[in-house]
Amino acid sequence: MGIYVLPYKNHVDEKKQSRAKTATRIYIVFIFLFNLGAAHYRTLLEDDPLNAKTNTVFHLIHDPLAINFEAWNLLIIGMLFVIVALLKGYKSDDVYPGFGEMHRKLKNASNHRGKRVQAMKSINRIIDEYSKQAGTVAERTKHKIKSYKDSIFQSEELVSKFNKFVESAESVCNNVLWEYRNANECVRSSKPPAYFEQKHSFGNYLLQADLSGEKNTCIRIENRFNEIQHNEEEKLNDALREINEKALADIVDIFGEATK
Repeated sequence: MGIYVLPYKNHVDEKKQSRAKTATRIYIVFIFLFNLGAAHYRTLLEDDPLNAKTNTVFHLIHDPLAINFEAWNLLIIGMLFVIVALLKGYKSDDVYPGFGEMHRKLKNASNHRGKRVQAMKSINRIIDEYSKQAGTVAERTKHKIKSYKDSIFQSEELVSKFNKFVESAESVCNNVLWEYRNANECVRSSKPPAYFEQKHSFGNYLLQADLSGEKNTCIRIENRFNEIQHNEEEKLNDALREINEKALADIVDIFGEATK
Protein backbone atom coordinates (compact mmCIF):
# COMPACT_ATOMS: atom_id res chain seq x y z
CA MET A 1 0.00 0.00 0.00
CA GLY A 2 2.77 2.44 0.93
CA ILE A 3 4.78 1.74 -2.23
CA TYR A 4 2.12 1.32 -4.91
CA VAL A 5 -1.08 3.03 -3.67
CA LEU A 6 -0.41 5.86 -1.21
CA PRO A 7 1.93 7.83 -3.58
CA TYR A 8 -1.00 8.33 -5.96
CA LYS A 9 -2.45 10.85 -3.51
CA ASN A 10 0.20 13.21 -4.99
CA HIS A 11 -0.80 12.53 -8.59
CA VAL A 12 -1.88 15.44 -10.79
CA ASP A 13 -4.99 13.48 -11.78
CA GLU A 14 -7.64 14.23 -9.14
CA LYS A 15 -9.45 10.95 -9.81
CA LYS A 16 -6.32 8.96 -9.05
CA GLN A 17 -5.79 11.10 -5.93
CA SER A 18 -9.31 10.32 -4.75
CA ARG A 19 -8.93 6.59 -5.46
CA ALA A 20 -5.62 6.43 -3.59
CA LYS A 21 -7.02 8.25 -0.55
CA THR A 22 -10.16 6.07 -0.50
CA ALA A 23 -8.12 2.86 -0.86
CA THR A 24 -5.79 3.97 1.93
CA ARG A 25 -8.71 4.73 4.25
CA ILE A 26 -10.31 1.38 3.49
CA TYR A 27 -6.96 -0.33 4.08
CA ILE A 28 -6.44 1.38 7.46
CA VAL A 29 -10.01 0.55 8.55
CA PHE A 30 -9.58 -3.06 7.46
CA ILE A 31 -6.22 -3.39 9.25
CA PHE A 32 -7.68 -1.75 12.35
CA LEU A 33 -10.58 -4.21 12.37
CA PHE A 34 -8.20 -7.09 11.74
CA ASN A 35 -5.96 -6.06 14.67
CA LEU A 36 -9.03 -5.39 16.83
CA GLY A 37 -10.31 -8.86 15.99
CA ALA A 38 -6.88 -10.28 16.94
CA ALA A 39 -7.13 -8.35 20.22
CA HIS A 40 -10.60 -9.83 20.92
CA TYR A 41 -9.28 -13.29 20.14
CA ARG A 42 -6.41 -12.61 22.59
CA THR A 43 -8.97 -11.61 25.25
CA LEU A 44 -11.19 -14.66 24.66
CA LEU A 45 -8.21 -16.97 24.91
CA GLU A 46 -8.09 -16.04 28.58
CA ASP A 47 -11.85 -15.92 29.24
CA ASP A 48 -13.12 -18.80 27.08
CA PRO A 49 -10.22 -20.53 25.29
CA LEU A 50 -12.29 -23.43 23.94
CA ASN A 51 -14.76 -21.16 22.09
CA ALA A 52 -12.37 -18.27 21.32
CA LYS A 53 -12.31 -18.93 17.55
CA THR A 54 -16.06 -19.11 17.12
CA ASN A 55 -16.96 -16.23 19.44
CA THR A 56 -14.36 -13.69 18.28
CA VAL A 57 -16.50 -12.09 15.55
CA PHE A 58 -19.63 -12.04 17.74
CA HIS A 59 -17.66 -10.52 20.61
CA LEU A 60 -16.13 -7.91 18.26
CA ILE A 61 -19.52 -6.81 16.87
CA HIS A 62 -21.42 -6.60 20.14
CA ASP A 63 -18.72 -5.04 22.29
CA PRO A 64 -15.84 -3.69 20.18
CA LEU A 65 -13.88 -2.20 23.09
CA ALA A 66 -14.29 -5.06 25.55
CA ILE A 67 -10.71 -6.26 25.52
CA ASN A 68 -8.16 -6.65 28.28
CA PHE A 69 -4.89 -4.79 28.82
CA GLU A 70 -2.72 -7.30 26.94
CA ALA A 71 -5.13 -7.14 23.99
CA TRP A 72 -4.96 -3.33 23.98
CA ASN A 73 -1.17 -3.59 23.84
CA LEU A 74 -1.49 -6.06 20.97
CA LEU A 75 -3.85 -3.68 19.12
CA ILE A 76 -1.60 -0.63 19.62
CA ILE A 77 1.57 -2.48 18.63
CA GLY A 78 -0.15 -3.94 15.56
CA MET A 79 -1.40 -0.53 14.43
CA LEU A 80 2.02 1.03 15.05
CA PHE A 81 3.59 -1.63 12.87
CA VAL A 82 1.00 -0.95 10.16
CA ILE A 83 1.54 2.83 10.24
CA VAL A 84 5.34 2.49 10.29
CA ALA A 85 5.27 -0.01 7.41
CA LEU A 86 2.89 2.21 5.45
CA LEU A 87 5.07 5.30 5.92
CA LYS A 88 8.25 3.34 5.26
CA GLY A 89 6.84 2.04 1.99
CA TYR A 90 5.65 5.55 1.12
CA LYS A 91 9.11 7.06 1.79
CA SER A 92 11.04 4.21 0.18
CA ASP A 93 10.83 5.91 -3.22
CA ASP A 94 9.91 9.26 -4.69
CA VAL A 95 6.57 10.43 -3.34
CA TYR A 96 5.26 11.06 -6.85
CA PRO A 97 4.16 7.75 -8.41
CA GLY A 98 6.50 6.38 -11.07
CA PHE A 99 8.94 9.28 -10.82
CA GLY A 100 11.51 7.31 -8.81
CA GLU A 101 11.68 4.53 -11.39
CA MET A 102 11.94 7.06 -14.19
CA HIS A 103 14.68 8.91 -12.32
CA ARG A 104 16.63 5.66 -11.83
CA LYS A 105 16.31 4.86 -15.53
CA LEU A 106 17.47 8.36 -16.37
CA LYS A 107 20.38 8.05 -13.93
CA ASN A 108 21.35 4.67 -15.38
CA ALA A 109 21.08 6.12 -18.87
CA SER A 110 23.25 9.07 -17.82
CA ASN A 111 25.82 6.72 -16.31
CA HIS A 112 25.73 4.56 -19.41
CA ARG A 113 26.06 7.65 -21.55
CA GLY A 114 29.02 8.80 -19.44
CA LYS A 115 30.70 5.44 -19.90
CA ARG A 116 30.06 5.55 -23.63
CA VAL A 117 31.41 9.09 -23.80
CA GLN A 118 34.55 7.98 -21.96
CA ALA A 119 34.84 4.99 -24.28
CA MET A 120 34.39 7.25 -27.30
CA LYS A 121 37.06 9.61 -25.96
CA SER A 122 39.42 6.67 -25.48
CA ILE A 123 38.68 5.40 -28.98
CA ASN A 124 39.14 8.87 -30.46
CA ARG A 125 42.36 9.32 -28.47
CA ILE A 126 43.73 6.02 -29.82
CA ILE A 127 42.59 6.93 -33.32
CA ASP A 128 44.20 10.37 -33.01
CA GLU A 129 47.42 8.78 -31.78
CA TYR A 130 47.57 6.33 -34.67
CA SER A 131 46.46 9.06 -37.07
CA LYS A 132 49.43 11.15 -35.93
CA GLN A 133 51.72 8.17 -36.39
CA ALA A 134 50.22 7.53 -39.83
CA GLY A 135 50.61 11.25 -40.60
CA THR A 136 54.26 11.11 -39.55
CA VAL A 137 54.84 8.08 -41.77
CA ALA A 138 53.02 9.82 -44.62
CA GLU A 139 55.16 12.94 -44.19
CA ARG A 140 58.30 10.82 -44.22
CA THR A 141 57.10 9.06 -47.34
CA LYS A 142 56.33 12.41 -48.99
CA HIS A 143 59.77 13.64 -48.02
CA LYS A 144 61.37 10.54 -49.56
CA ILE A 145 59.33 10.97 -52.74
CA LYS A 146 60.35 14.62 -52.86
CA SER A 147 63.99 13.63 -52.32
CA TYR A 148 63.60 11.11 -55.12
CA LYS A 149 62.16 13.79 -57.41
CA ASP A 150 64.92 16.21 -56.40
CA SER A 151 67.56 13.59 -57.11
CA ILE A 152 66.07 13.07 -60.60
CA PHE A 153 66.06 16.85 -61.15
CA GLN A 154 69.67 17.10 -59.96
CA SER A 155 70.59 14.16 -62.18
CA GLU A 156 68.98 15.92 -65.14
CA GLU A 157 70.98 19.05 -64.37
CA LEU A 158 74.15 16.99 -64.06
CA VAL A 159 73.41 15.22 -67.35
CA SER A 160 72.76 18.59 -68.99
CA LYS A 161 76.05 19.98 -67.71
CA PHE A 162 77.87 16.84 -68.79
CA ASN A 163 76.34 17.04 -72.27
CA LYS A 164 77.45 20.65 -72.56
CA PHE A 165 80.91 19.65 -71.42
CA VAL A 166 80.98 16.84 -74.01
CA GLU A 167 79.84 19.26 -76.72
CA SER A 168 82.58 21.69 -75.71
CA ALA A 169 85.15 18.89 -75.64
CA GLU A 170 84.01 17.67 -79.07
CA SER A 171 84.29 21.20 -80.42
CA VAL A 172 87.85 21.57 -79.10
CA CYS A 173 88.77 18.13 -80.34
CA ASN A 174 87.36 18.81 -83.81
CA ASN A 175 89.20 22.15 -83.98
CA VAL A 176 92.48 20.37 -83.22
CA LEU A 177 91.67 17.69 -85.78
CA TRP A 178 90.80 20.39 -88.32
CA GLU A 179 94.18 22.08 -87.81
CA TYR A 180 95.99 18.76 -87.99
CA ARG A 181 94.15 17.67 -91.17
CA ASN A 182 94.82 21.03 -92.86
CA ALA A 183 98.50 20.72 -92.04
CA ASN A 184 98.48 17.11 -93.24
CA GLU A 185 96.83 18.03 -96.55
CA CYS A 186 99.42 20.71 -97.14
CA VAL A 187 102.39 18.29 -96.93
CA ARG A 188 100.98 15.06 -98.26
CA SER A 189 101.26 14.08 -101.91
CA SER A 190 98.28 11.77 -102.04
CA LYS A 191 94.58 12.53 -101.75
CA PRO A 192 93.39 12.72 -98.10
CA PRO A 193 91.11 9.94 -96.87
CA ALA A 194 87.34 10.43 -96.79
CA TYR A 195 87.08 10.47 -92.98
CA PHE A 196 89.02 13.75 -92.99
CA GLU A 197 85.67 15.36 -93.78
CA GLN A 198 83.97 13.76 -90.80
CA LYS A 199 83.73 15.28 -87.36
CA HIS A 200 84.74 13.31 -84.32
CA SER A 201 81.99 12.47 -81.77
CA PHE A 202 82.23 11.10 -78.25
CA GLY A 203 78.71 9.73 -78.48
CA ASN A 204 79.89 6.34 -79.64
CA TYR A 205 82.03 5.94 -76.51
CA LEU A 206 79.64 7.28 -73.84
CA LEU A 207 76.57 5.83 -72.20
CA GLN A 208 73.39 7.83 -72.84
CA ALA A 209 71.67 8.88 -69.61
CA ASP A 210 67.91 8.54 -70.14
CA LEU A 211 65.95 9.56 -66.98
CA SER A 212 62.47 9.38 -68.50
CA GLY A 213 61.90 5.93 -66.94
CA GLU A 214 62.90 7.21 -63.51
CA LYS A 215 60.62 10.21 -63.89
CA ASN A 216 57.68 8.00 -64.87
CA THR A 217 58.38 5.68 -61.93
CA CYS A 218 58.47 8.63 -59.55
CA ILE A 219 55.19 10.00 -60.89
CA ARG A 220 53.59 6.56 -60.61
CA ILE A 221 54.80 6.15 -57.01
CA GLU A 222 53.57 9.63 -56.06
CA ASN A 223 50.14 9.07 -57.63
CA ARG A 224 49.81 5.66 -55.97
CA PHE A 225 50.78 7.10 -52.58
CA ASN A 226 48.25 9.94 -52.90
CA GLU A 227 45.58 7.42 -53.86
CA ILE A 228 46.36 5.19 -50.86
CA GLN A 229 46.41 8.17 -48.50
CA HIS A 230 43.08 9.46 -49.82
CA ASN A 231 41.45 6.01 -49.54
CA GLU A 232 42.72 5.45 -45.99
CA GLU A 233 41.51 8.88 -44.89
CA GLU A 234 38.06 8.12 -46.33
CA LYS A 235 38.00 4.73 -44.57
CA LEU A 236 39.00 6.35 -41.27
CA ASN A 237 36.38 9.08 -41.62
CA ASP A 238 33.70 6.53 -42.54
CA ALA A 239 34.65 4.36 -39.55
CA LEU A 240 34.57 7.32 -37.16
CA ARG A 241 31.24 8.46 -38.59
CA GLU A 242 29.79 4.97 -38.19
CA ILE A 243 31.03 4.71 -34.56
CA ASN A 244 29.64 8.14 -33.66
CA GLU A 245 26.29 7.47 -35.33
CA LYS A 246 25.95 4.12 -33.54
CA ALA A 247 26.88 5.71 -30.20
CA LEU A 248 24.38 8.50 -30.76
CA ALA A 249 21.65 6.01 -31.71
CA ASP A 250 22.37 3.94 -28.59
CA ILE A 251 22.21 7.01 -26.38
CA VAL A 252 18.94 8.13 -27.97
CA ASP A 253 17.50 4.63 -27.47
CA ILE A 254 18.57 4.58 -23.83
CA PHE A 255 17.04 7.97 -23.09
CA GLY A 256 13.95 6.93 -25.01
CA GLU A 257 13.59 3.89 -22.74
CA ALA A 258 14.16 6.09 -19.70
CA THR A 259 11.25 8.35 -20.62
CA LYS A 260 8.73 5.53 -21.05
